[in-house]
Amino acid sequence: IRAQIEGQRASADAALASYRGSVLRALEDVENALVALDRSKAREAQLILAETAARNAERYARLRYQSGLIDFQSLLEAQRSLLNAEDARTTTRAARATANVQLYKALGGGWGL
Repeated sequence: IRAQIEGQRASADAALASYRGSVLRALEDVENALVALDRSKAREAQLILAETAARNAERYARLRYQSGLIDFQSLLEAQRSLLNAEDARTTTRAARATANVQLYKALGGGWGL
């Protein structure tokens, strides 16, 4: 009987260790999702500024091109910079959305239809 009791205690200890591991993994998932969300928000704020600056530079280059002060290649370069800034911001918005989904899943959210 004592051997059975010890066996059951060992099984209970193993189950408790497994539960603790699951809880730690869940906390790690939440922490990782929160960090990813925070980083993507900070990156997007930086990219908003960069996109605004690129948009202003493109407008200025267009005006200078229309005035004959710069060549078409310079205008194209300003437009390319603007498109790159817009692309980077869109990519970061997608990363933020992904981080939101990861956080939702890590917190145990379900998808109700």
